Amino acid sequence: MNKILLINSPLGDTREYRKLLPLGISYLASALKDAGLVCDTVDGDLDCLPLNEIVRLTSNYDLIGISSTTSNFPYAAKMAQAIKTERDIPIILGGYHATFEHEEILKGMDCFDAIVRGEGETVIVELCKDYFKNNSFSQPINGVSYRQLNGKILISSNINLENNLDKLSLPVRDNLLKYQKDYYLNQDKKIYVTVLSSRGCPYGCSFCATTCFRRVWLARSPESVADEVYLLYKEYKDILVAFIDDNFFIDPIRSKEIILRINEKCEKKIFFKFGTRADQIIKGAEYLDFFKENGCRSIELGIENGSDSVLERYYKNTTALVNELAIKTVRSHGIQVAIDYIMFDPKTTVNELRENILFIKNTDIWGEYLPLIYNRVEPFPGTKFKTIYGEAHSNDNYFTSANVKQIYDLITKFKDTYQIRINKLIDDFIISINDGSGIRISKREYIWLRTMPYILFDELVAESSDYLHRYNLVVSENKLEEHLSFLEKKLQIN
Repeated sequence: MNKILLINSPLGDTREYRKLLPLGISYLASALKDAGLVCDTVDGDLDCLPLNEIVRLTSNYDLIGISSTTSNFPYAAKMAQAIKTERDIPIILGGYHATFEHEEILKGMDCFDAIVRGEGETVIVELCKDYFKNNSFSQPINGVSYRQLNGKILISSNINLENNLDKLSLPVRDNLLKYQKDYYLNQDKKIYVTVLSSRGCPYGCSFCATTCFRRVWLARSPESVADEVYLLYKEYKDILVAFIDDNFFIDPIRSKEIILRINEKCEKKIFFKFGTRADQIIKGAEYLDFFKENGCRSIELGIENGSDSVLERYYKNTTALVNELAIKTVRSHGIQVAIDYIMFDPKTTVNELRENILFIKNTDIWGEYLPLIYNRVEPFPGTKFKTIYGEAHSNDNYFTSANVKQIYDLITKFKDTYQIRINKLIDDFIISINDGSGIRISKREYIWLRTMPYILFDELVAESSDYLHRYNLVVSENKLEEHLSFLEKKLQIN
């Protein structure tokens, strides 16, 4: 029987341990298996497999599917080329990046034979059955661009979208327990499960890939979501559900109904978390007491920035004041807040950076872990940001302001030099508290480690424009290397 291998592309050979099961290929694998096809999955980030090992694995299969993002597409292409070099096997590419760059990819790379545009549960089954029956991709399929045997490329003008999420097979989660290796953010010691209750988002943020992929929000029924969580509960018992919808709180009444049905089916309170927008928290604040009482541990807010002029550029249709109020509102109900933040974009000014420093301090997210200060908008294909700024703002020519570029470069230098080590120390500290192992660093040292990047950023956006001098002054005055070395020895970190 023909065998299919679906690969979630890593960023590279040394990608760190992934903490979330990739639901994309998990849904596809389930659809293929339900159609009677043999399918396995490999998450390149989970096992951190080197390229030659991934290539070796593919030798046992008859068709390969690769899922990639814009960030890891270069490695996905490298991987596909290496596989093709070993043997002529059909390779299908999917994911957001491929959806919008399908024509350029097929015309410029011969390592991909077909590209799925959009959501692939229905399409992947049709593609595989067609290939195994005819030994080629022989017929037009909605949402698929592909190369025929004669070399002619057929381009799809449509993006495929599933129109009934309740009918989709539940994702394959065979490797779920492998993702439970390190949960310093999950202090309840529960099995962390991801669930998708809806797809799409009706808003139009300029940087966001979701809204151009699926602008119309489509939701599963509360009963369907509750059934999925109940199955997970029966298998794993102590679970924490992370709803990874682009926006779980679009319809608060539906969100409430989902939680009610889950707890009724499981006959106990199931802990959960979700993400939404700041303005929706304000509109739906009356529901937060219910969520807290019924298991909500944290809410992730896409506030993005603390400057009104930046939020306007991002087409957020919200304000810094609304963002601040949303953070305080969630906390006032005893729920933890996780923050999505974008500090830099091509038009960022030093004054906007100062406004963000003030916002971060006022909202008490100073020292947020992982740090909020490093992120910048990336020009994802299909987004308004890409349309507005085009190719003019490449990596070498990204910023309009030379001063902002200097600040960003120094912040990046700090991140590359120190942040991984700081993260490791913080992780080990939290783990030692949770399980009682190891030697604990003091609370003062823990706070110092978390705030160090912010202290540096605060200094860099001060009045003086002698950025390199300030960078060296902050790092040396705090004796960063000596402090890190001391803590590493204390925690016995190799």
